[in-house]
Amino acid sequence: MAIGKKVSSVCMAESTTAPTFGNDHQQDVRYGGGLFDMRERKDAPGDQYVTDDNGNEPNCHRVNRDTGRAGVLPLMISVLSPLSLTVGGVDVTPTAPKLRTIIAHLALRRNRVVAIESLVSEIWGQDPPVSATATLQTYMYQLRRTITQSGLNSKEILLTKPVGYELRLGPSELDLDIFRNLVGQARGHLQEGADEAALEVVAKALDMCPTPPLNDVIGGEIIDSCIGQIAESVLQAVELRIEAKLRLGYHQEIVAELKSLCAEHPYHENLHAKLMVSLQRTGRRSDALVVYQTIRRKLQDELGIDPSASLQELQSKILNADSSAVSEIESAWQTREMITPAQLPGNIAEFTGRAAEIEQLGRILTPDQNTLAPTVVTLTGSPGTGKSALAVRVCHEIRERFCHGQLYADLGGGTVEPYQVLGRFLRGAGFKGEEIPADLDERSQLFRSWTGQHEVLILLDNAASRAQVRPLLTSRPGSTVLITGTQLAVGGLEGARSFRLDAPSLNECVAILSSMVGAERMAGEEDVAHDIAQLCDQLPVALRIVAAKLSTGVYTSPTEAAQRLADPEARLKELRFGEWDIRETYSVGYRLLDGQGRKALTMMAISDLTSMTSVRIAELCGWSRLQADRVLTQLKQLRFLRSVAAGIGPGSYIMPPLVRSFIDDLMNGEIAIVRAV
Repeated sequence: MAIGKKVSSVCMAESTTAPTFGNDHQQDVRYGGGLFDMRERKDAPGDQYVTDDNGNEPNCHRVNRDTGRAGVLPLMISVLSPLSLTVGGVDVTPTAPKLRTIIAHLALRRNRVVAIESLVSEIWGQDPPVSATATLQTYMYQLRRTITQSGLNSKEILLTKPVGYELRLGPSELDLDIFRNLVGQARGHLQEGADEAALEVVAKALDMCPTPPLNDVIGGEIIDSCIGQIAESVLQAVELRIEAKLRLGYHQEIVAELKSLCAEHPYHENLHAKLMVSLQRTGRRSDALVVYQTIRRKLQDELGIDPSASLQELQSKILNADSSAVSEIESAWQTREMITPAQLPGNIAEFTGRAAEIEQLGRILTPDQNTLAPTVVTLTGSPGTGKSALAVRVCHEIRERFCHGQLYADLGGGTVEPYQVLGRFLRGAGFKGEEIPADLDERSQLFRSWTGQHEVLILLDNAASRAQVRPLLTSRPGSTVLITGTQLAVGGLEGARSFRLDAPSLNECVAILSSMVGAERMAGEEDVAHDIAQLCDQLPVALRIVAAKLSTGVYTSPTEAAQRLADPEARLKELRFGEWDIRETYSVGYRLLDGQGRKALTMMAISDLTSMTSVRIAELCGWSRLQADRVLTQLKQLRFLRSVAAGIGPGSYIMPPLVRSFIDDLMNGEIAIVRAV
């Protein structure tokens, strides 16, 4: 049998040449003692699979990778030390460097789609060869061959998606997941006072890390970033082990280890605090005070900051030889350091589409290892376009890179004060009520001091102004802040990159509605779903309201939903369910408009024109052309107007029917009366 040529690539330019695998594989593939054909599968265009005469993969066993029951082949990928891929205890790790890079990248982003562009960039950097996509497909074929030859079903493990690939792994198939689970157990034991159990469990976790992670893999930015995160996780586990030993009285034993760790991490206050405590408990009070002076000089001379209030208090108690107070301070310090805030809202299960935006935004939010400032990104767009849902989804995608925690605040469109948010953040970081200042500036300074020692992810949702978010920012390089809001509210924030989100396409809206209602419910109703999306102005929040009414029986069918939404006088009332109300969504944008913007909307609604230009609005409102252009730009940013496709005229805009209904409702129906007159 001949090797069939590739007829397409995965969402990329078509390839017209077959992959080559050396002289032994030019004409056929001899595999597992048999001869197999390379065929393109319909469910994975552009990828090639090893198959037998019936089109089946050889020796494929369905694997229950979650239960580990007898009779199945256990899969394990290791990234905590040199990369390894084992099946049934047999090492099948490829030796090709680029293939090892692919496995590491897919494993570190397991159970998520990794875009082709991301893989290409990781393998070849910023200057990939012209044949990069075709060569990547060759590597993916080789990886599938390795999986299949091992006795597993590659169709269950390595999935081809429209924009890339996904490696499906169970909870016990990546050593990093096992490690983090053990560390979580150890942390729980410490919180419950089971110190010996904590020491035993964390020791098991650290035994999995005999060498630096992936020290035999040549990686790009993403792998290097993940290696840094893994190293941070290992350091946290070491801290847990030291804390358990401190509680069990092994003070003398850990002094040497702590000195080495403090030399390796000269700005790490928690390690220095533990060293001070261990020295004080072994009768070496003067040495403990020297440790404090050493880190104080480091922080002041190189970072321009003072030690934290807790470390200063610990030094003061040691200086005064107050042993009981030292124990009390130590306990408070340990409790605070053990807390890793994880405040992100739950991921949205039915989130659909936005694959390109997820990949692009995730890449922008990934901190540069050489950066001297935090990564700050503003996610802007008009109300109702799904900024919050996208922000939460992307933050869950990248949360593992921030081992010190994730902080979240809904700023309520300006209804929540920074003072309140800082209090919640500081309590989430472990500060007690009496330790949190009453003054806004002091709270902000304390927050910056804490985040200055921790790499964290901060999501500030629904911001109303730049002034609202400034006190909530961190100055720590390696940390990331994502802010959602309109361009008028947060655009142009100092040091921030902007990411603009438009409404989803009609096809994406149909997919969103189907995911929320259920594919079976929408089967055969694609045209009706298309109409619903248009009537909802392609706003995800409006689609969610329709989906909720379909799911609860308010609408008996998609057809009924479309018919009721088609009535312009009733449409706003139909798009209301529970706490969701499309009028409130538009009101958020309306409140951001100045007097000229509101006047323009009213005049457009009264004139009832199908399209509008700056010349026409200037005539209606008595403005100059320059004024009209400025107002139209503002209205377009908030999606009260939409640019018209070519053919009607340059610089033309239309007002969506849903916006017309909102303006008429806002004026209590008076627009219809004026229009009639």
